Amino acid sequence: MAQKFHIPESEVLLKLTDCTLKGVIKKVGKLYIFSNYLCFDSHVFGSTTKIALELFAICDLVSKKDTMEVKTLKQKYVFSQMPEAKYIFDLLYARWTDVRNASEHNDFSSSKLELKRFVNSVGSTSSNSDSQMIEMEPDDWATVLKDAQFNKYEDGERILKEGANSTSIFYIASGRVSIQKKSPSGIQIHGTLETGSLFGEMSFLVAGCATASIIADGMNVQIYVIEQTSLYLQFIRFPHLAGRFYSYLANILASRLSERELEINKEREAKKTIA
Repeated sequence: MAQKFHIPESEVLLKLTDCTLKGVIKKVGKLYIFSNYLCFDSHVFGSTTKIALELFAICDLVSKKDTMEVKTLKQKYVFSQMPEAKYIFDLLYARWTDVRNASEHNDFSSSKLELKRFVNSVGSTSSNSDSQMIEMEPDDWATVLKDAQFNKYEDGERILKEGANSTSIFYIASGRVSIQKKSPSGIQIHGTLETGSLFGEMSFLVAGCATASIIADGMNVQIYVIEQTSLYLQFIRFPHLAGRFYSYLANILASRLSERELEINKEREAKKTIA
């Protein structure tokens, strides 16, 4: 079965069901949920359609009445007319969540190593010693925020939606925000960020989807939205700024990875204690 979609033969088929892919021409076919892939094939009037999506590449899954929306960075797929539609969605959502969490856990060590290499490579371009990290100066921040959009949000207002395509970086000028993620049991809060913090840096670096929703936590939250294009133009005008800014981002990511690794270790120890 896996050979049909040119995916690893080790893939396990979890569910096969009839469905329709919405589009200019509706395509009746079959949906395959594998352990790490979501696939679809259709044969209509001699036209063959085959789709193979890696679960990790899916940005968001949404269930709407009798349809299921699958969003990737570049495209949205809408499937309908599925028997046991709710069961299919719940199964896919649970497997998608497991894949994302497993990838997040497994990538910590390699991600930290790559970040350290990146920080060192940026630091080596400085006129200071290699052991001294490049820091953003007040003038650097003034340049970065010069063309940024300034927005105000009220308590509970959504600033960034989980799964949304975003290449902007958000700087909290004032207030606090809540980090929220979807789970099969509902919305879970994964912490808060205070004045002076950044978010959206991972999507900015890899041109991906937002991994969490960011919600204003309190009144009059003020945010600078730094667009990728305007920032790149500043890098062209001020070459030294790029090295300092990317070094700053790398330090933030390394710190958050370390914090998350500690949380994961605590969770593992707690599970061992319960077992």
